[in-house]
Amino acid sequence: MEDFLTSFFITPFTGLAEGIATATSLLDVIDAVDGFVWGPIMILLLLGTHIFMTIRTGFIQRKIGTGIKLSVTKDDPSNADGDITQFGALTTALAATIGTGNIVGVGTGLLFGGPGAIFWMWITGILGIATKYSEVFIGVKYRVKDHSGKMLGGAMYALERGFKNKKAGRILAILFALFASLAAFGIGASTQSNSLADALYNTSLIDGKAIPQWLVGAVVVALVAIVILGWSQYGNRAISYLLGKKAVLPYYIVFLLFVFWGCMMVGDAAGSAAVSNLSSVVWNVADVMNALMAIPNCIAVLGLSAIIARETKHYVYDGNLEEVDDTEIPQYDEK
Repeated sequence: MEDFLTSFFITPFTGLAEGIATATSLLDVIDAVDGFVWGPIMILLLLGTHIFMTIRTGFIQRKIGTGIKLSVTKDDPSNADGDITQFGALTTALAATIGTGNIVGVGTGLLFGGPGAIFWMWITGILGIATKYSEVFIGVKYRVKDHSGKMLGGAMYALERGFKNKKAGRILAILFALFASLAAFGIGASTQSNSLADALYNTSLIDGKAIPQWLVGAVVVALVAIVILGWSQYGNRAISYLLGKKAVLPYYIVFLLFVFWGCMMVGDAAGSAAVSNLSSVVWNVADVMNALMAIPNCIAVLGLSAIIARETKHYVYDGNLEEVDDTEIPQYDEK
């Protein structure tokens, strides 16, 4: 037991201190921080939240069939508040999930963890359904409207509106939005575009030559600019919460630049030491931000678990899914 506690609560801190002390570059420092935030403590937080919310929601995973049915059922948009349909919300969520997480991420996990890693991904994925359900629940429950009537939601609004301690909720909300907006540059922009460009560069030939990186980058940027889905949307909402709507356009331009940059980091460019180090800095920083973003997110879910459990019982298990919540959605005072 002592060894377990030491490895989970002491060794990560000593490893972080040692990594920073022996660092010879900024990249070494970021690597040390990245290893710390994704270490045993984060595993305990995430897996603990998954298990706790699975129990708290009465194993909501068994209702996944009902959830799918509701998501694909056509509804009359005039009878519901919101900007998109249930199916539109489902496809938007999938657009941000399929790719980096369950394809590239799983491949990386398999490479480093071996075949057994797949099993634990399945287990944590199944348990994580309860956490994801809870995130979406509080995101909808505590959503707000802007001056034009457009819906705004996410963990930052749940933290700000749902927590009784408004000061703590506001601080956590700002931290979540900050981490999310920065993480989007890596895991949402450059990582996904880099994976796509690398696959095309190494497998597709035009007159015996690989497709140029700049061409792949230009096409991907054009597609992302036309179809604003996934992480770009999450980043836009986060930066809008922090700085107001005036910051969305500059942020989105930077996001597109990161998409193009990710496409350029393949082939000969990836072999350059300077480019490789710069890529590692950007992606590791995004990885750190992704981990830090999970902390206030889990706090929001755990802190509001009583409300989640109570209303899940009422709507899901007591057969009141058709009941409409008449609570007025407040208008948010934007910057």
